Amino acid sequence: LIDQMAMARCASVLLTAAGAFPLAFLAFQWLKGRLGAWILMSLWIFSFPATTMSVSALSEPLMVLVILSAIAMIVHALDDPRYWIWSALLMGFGFWVLPNGLVAGGIWIALAIWSWKKYNRDFKFRRNMAAGFFVLVVAAAGNWGLRANYFGSGFDYGDNSKFLVDSYEQVWAPNVAGPSLGEYFTSHSGSQIFKKFIAGGAL
Repeated sequence: LIDQMAMARCASVLLTAAGAFPLAFLAFQWLKGRLGAWILMSLWIFSFPATTMSVSALSEPLMVLVILSAIAMIVHALDDPRYWIWSALLMGFGFWVLPNGLVAGGIWIALAIWSWKKYNRDFKFRRNMAAGFFVLVVAAAGNWGLRANYFGSGFDYGDNSKFLVDSYEQVWAPNVAGPSLGEYFTSHSGSQIFKKFIAGGAL
């Protein structure tokens, strides 16, 4: 068991390190100047979340690698539309990596809509983007189907699928039910909502 835990931690470190490659590509593409790209890379390497994630032995490092690699492929797709399909396949794989892989699909769709409006060039570009969306849905459909079969909903993944509870302890408490989105918004103040979804979520 100890050997397996050590191997899991080593794999987690390697996956976190591998995430630096697509991040570096994106940094040099978007920031243009090398100084800004190196600053971003340094922040990633020495950031507390990346450090703690790298030794977590959880699936988060793989999820980050999947998302960053898929975004890098989307950037490639602006020149070679075939990469829309590969990026969608990767994002669809994200549904199998983590229960909340729905985030990966949302990122792909948001970037696709942005690219459609900004780089809507020709039929080949639109065709490959549409094919990518189809691949994303197919890649995620199996996972949704399994969840729906076992848990009654494609968005559930067990007793701990409680996104809207107030503490980590409540996630695993069998006597605490997860509130619906409407129940959460009506029972929490604006500052609590900001803290959960913005300060504690995106930031």
